[in-house]
Amino acid sequence: MVVGACGAMVWSGTEGESRAKDTGRRSPPGIEHPAPLTRADIERWLIAPMRALRDTSIVALPGNALEPVASSRPSATFDSLAFARTVLGKDTPELRAVTTWARIMAADGHAEASIAEWCALFGWKERTFYHRLRRGLDRIVKAKNHADGRLSNAA
Repeated sequence: MVVGACGAMVWSGTEGESRAKDTGRRSPPGIEHPAPLTRADIERWLIAPMRALRDTSIVALPGNALEPVASSRPSATFDSLAFARTVLGKDTPELRAVTTWARIMAADGHAEASIAEWCALFGWKERTFYHRLRRGLDRIVKAKNHADGRLSNAA
């Protein structure tokens, strides 16, 4: 570390040069920006609360907040569902596809219906379902990476 022209401490050396070039500063050694989330990360992030919902009652609060009825269960478990609803919008086809897919995947083969049966019941083509699912997941990935300050070119 050296003292800069204004008396500020500046990192020196070749380690951690990932800091933005316009400031002329470098990241401290060992500090890296988190990798951007991927669609697979968001899929896991959405399946986990659906598994928890199988044995937990929740209450919907203002602001898309979901709170478990049992105070012993952490409320953060359901933040991903609330975030998805905020990003995709209430009652949108993308939200319906994302939450339906996550619920079916969380059931490990014991869901009330398969995706094909669900599509037939609601009059969707499977191709349309998967298109809406991918589009919804991609929007959540982009919004989550933006909210967390991760790289914007994640997909």
